[in-house]
Amino acid sequence: MDKRDLSTLFRERLKLLLTRSDLNQSAFATAVGIDRSALSQLLSGTSTRLPRAE
Repeated sequence: MDKRDLSTLFRERLKLLLTRSDLNQSAFATAVGIDRSALSQLLSGTSTRLPRAE
């Protein structure tokens, strides 16, 4: 699985979590401890950005 496939899978799962949470993007980002802009980039279909695992 290449980076593009991983980012697509991650984005789909993130969108599902966001939908199930009943929160808007800003509230969801705050709840998980990231900036709203970072969440927006992760949800963007044009980006292959993945979060760092620490």
